[in-house]
Amino acid sequence: MENEKRIRLITPIKKYKISFLQYTATGSVMSNCADITFFNNGANNVTLNSAIILYTGQSISFSANSDEIDTTTYYFSFQDTGKDNNLVVFRKEFV
Repeated sequence: MENEKRIRLITPIKKYKISFLQYTATGSVMSNCADITFFNNGANNVTLNSAIILYTGQSISFSANSDEIDTTTYYFSFQDTGKDNNLVVFRKEFV
């Protein structure tokens, strides 16, 4: 054991930033990030990609595995355009 050499693998630290986006009208957002969260902060239901409904106060997150980037374009619409619309999107972006 005295001649044993220990190899220490060092994983470089990955730097990232969190961006905050706010939407009040129907539209889309390109992910291009590792993690993305949608939070319905308005009084109106939000539909994501014609499949997922977020009620007031609800959120949903999508997370990539290590060393992956999500390139999905997420489309969203508001149930009633005359009400208080507020979709907040949080994105974890590597820099």
